[in-house]
Amino acid sequence: MKAHLVVMSDSHGYDEAVEQILKENPAADAYIHCGDLSSPDDLFPQLILVKGNNDYYTKAPYERVLLLGGMRIYLCHSHKLYGYPARHALARRAKELKCPLALYGHTHRFDDSEALGVRLVNPGSCWYNRDMSDPCYAVVDIEDGKIKVTRKTLQMR
Repeated sequence: MKAHLVVMSDSHGYDEAVEQILKENPAADAYIHCGDLSSPDDLFPQLILVKGNNDYYTKAPYERVLLLGGMRIYLCHSHKLYGYPARHALARRAKELKCPLALYGHTHRFDDSEALGVRLVNPGSCWYNRDMSDPCYAVVDIEDGKIKVTRKTLQMR
């Protein structure tokens, strides 16, 4: 089984960035937003999203489990997870839910790493990255249980 996912986060009402990402990736199996969309849900009905700490307009849950490409995927914004180090709190929650992949936001930093046997992917912010890198998002390809992550820089037109 396989899936081609477009993952974004922390757009903070910068709807033009979300629109551009959707336009640049017309063939995705799913469009995922890891929180802080900060726009009304009905503006982007194609997004699978979770609620972030700046989402006042959404009825989305704070976390969800998706089944895509034959893989269970944990999705959250991560601001509600506490523990040290924070990555381990995220990985522990994903493991509890039997998810080998966790997609998360909140930090405004791209991350593709592993903790406690869980692949952790933060697409960074499509608005503003705190490490001063260009705004970005991620493309996640799942095939036969293998995960490939590609960072995509967002060049606003």
